Amino acid sequence: MSELLHVSNLHAGYGAVKVLHGVDLRVDAGEVVALIGSNGAGKSTLMRALSGLTNSGQGTVQLGQAALHAMPAQRRVASGLIHVPEGRRLFRSMSVEDNLLMGAYLRRDRAEVRRTLDTVYGIFPKLRERARQDATTMSGGEQQMCAIGRGLMADPRLLMIDELSLGLSPRLVGELAEALRRVNQLGVAILLVEQDVGTALSLSSRAYVMDQGRIAHSGPSHSLAGDPAVRAAYMGGV
Repeated sequence: MSELLHVSNLHAGYGAVKVLHGVDLRVDAGEVVALIGSNGAGKSTLMRALSGLTNSGQGTVQLGQAALHAMPAQRRVASGLIHVPEGRRLFRSMSVEDNLLMGAYLRRDRAEVRRTLDTVYGIFPKLRERARQDATTMSGGEQQMCAIGRGLMADPRLLMIDELSLGLSPRLVGELAEALRRVNQLGVAILLVEQDVGTALSLSSRAYVMDQGRIAHSGPSHSLAGDPAVRAAYMGGV
């Protein structure tokens, strides 16, 4: 499996406040990788730094042959790195379908965009049912489907999802997890930040544990799921 995302010695923060301290991380083509850790560990800052929403200092971010750390956010999107942010952030007073189409704003292949839309509706049939509804009036789970679908409309090489299950019932989390498996089967690599560590490790092949802005542990997801220290810190010791 070839390497898709390569992050080396990445430092980032907000003004004088440094949050990330020399992060190294990789995602291979077609792989699902989980990023877990406690609140405030730096997970969302890492996602924002990768997508160009937070200024990074020292370090490199490479997507395939593209050096992303030298690119503004819009060019990173055009290169195929797509960020589904925490909180969904759908456009109010816009329909579900219009929200989805906003994800394809950089694409010019209209016929392919329509095919991608049909694929999104195939993965999330509820979105087709609610295509004309104001996206922000849907349930939390349906809004998360729309946010992921909007990301897919950009034709990503790597889809980064920040807090898949936030505020959702276990049933809806299960539905979304199954949808992500289908997305991954289409060949889309996924970097998943997820507070439900059990779900994150069951979806991914490898995982990284962040602590205080650094990668504290990494390895195969099944190994981390069985690690007593990881279980005690992030899975209630069960």
